Amino acid sequence: MLGPVLRGVAVAAGRLRPYAVAAAWTVYEFLKSGGFLGFPWGLAAYPVNTVTPLIQFTALTGVWGLSLLMALVNAAVAEGVQRPWRRQPVGAYLMVAALAIGALGYGFLRLGTAEARAPVSGPATRIDVALIQHHHDPWPEADPIARHQAISDSLRTLMRLTRRVLDEGDPDLVVWSETALVYQPVGHSDAEYYDLIPDGDPLAPFLRALNAHLITGAPYEVDPAAFEYSNASFLISPGANGFDHYRKQQLVPFAEAVPFWEVDFTVSSETQHLVAARFRSVETARPLLRATNGGITAALDVYGRPMPGSVLPPFTADAALVTLYLPATPAMTPYVAFGDYLPVALIIALIVLLGRHAASSGRRRRSPSTARRTAVTDSPR
Repeated sequence: MLGPVLRGVAVAAGRLRPYAVAAAWTVYEFLKSGGFLGFPWGLAAYPVNTVTPLIQFTALTGVWGLSLLMALVNAAVAEGVQRPWRRQPVGAYLMVAALAIGALGYGFLRLGTAEARAPVSGPATRIDVALIQHHHDPWPEADPIARHQAISDSLRTLMRLTRRVLDEGDPDLVVWSETALVYQPVGHSDAEYYDLIPDGDPLAPFLRALNAHLITGAPYEVDPAAFEYSNASFLISPGANGFDHYRKQQLVPFAEAVPFWEVDFTVSSETQHLVAARFRSVETARPLLRATNGGITAALDVYGRPMPGSVLPPFTADAALVTLYLPATPAMTPYVAFGDYLPVALIIALIVLLGRHAASSGRRRRSPSTARRTAVTDSPR
């Protein structure tokens, strides 16, 4: 489907082919990242995520601006390859160079500010956070005995790593991974499960003794009658005296939103999740914490840079203690303020381009018949 669309856009654009194809590719990435089958992985911007100055302008445009730039680079090169040496698309090359220089210039300016060079500038609140990476399968096989043992081992590792961090410091917040718990830990009858499990060191007393807020992933029961559950995050207050939850908004296709969810269609890439997180931190100008089951656990600052000591090796059971400074007045980026304005503008531009091309093609198709009618009318009788 995508190939014919890109070809149609290229034909309609004429000499503007590189720009139109880059715009169409960016719109494709935008559309495939939302909706029921939304899958926001493999974007054109992701390969350059470690070029910290280059990704800074996504605070203005979102990741779509960088995808557009990367698509334009490739489209300009493709245009040049198919042309003779004397007819190279110099204009496209110059546009790519200007956009890249502008993006890098903005990035260096942003990273050169006092706020970027210092841990904190102005009034701020310090928060110490413990990130726990326990490296256990949270959804073991169906055999009851093996399942009980796997859940118990996972909980013991979570509590052991958390206690280790508590001995090293005094965190205000402890973060466990998505689906670290297989049953709802509070506010539900399922929570009684943790009064007894693990054997000899149950989770419920541990939560009541924890003098810090805890964020953990667990299923949330939406509709008991329909046996409907949602992937959710729980914020549990110190002493387990209160809680709140956040239900996941975008379910992952072939993992959370289709029948036969237990089938493993693909091997998950630990790195690509960290790549996406890096862009979210820059887009929103917010620090981002990632506590994962098997990696990569990390804390990112508002510029997408990993905080010292926060990155844990994948596929290991470990913990990290990081310090955040949250400004009294958080910044508001243009992307947060205006949303996905860039892909919307590109959609409008492509509609106008295709509409004009269709109208022009229609006039060309009508012109021969019009000429014949004129010839017949003007011929001598």
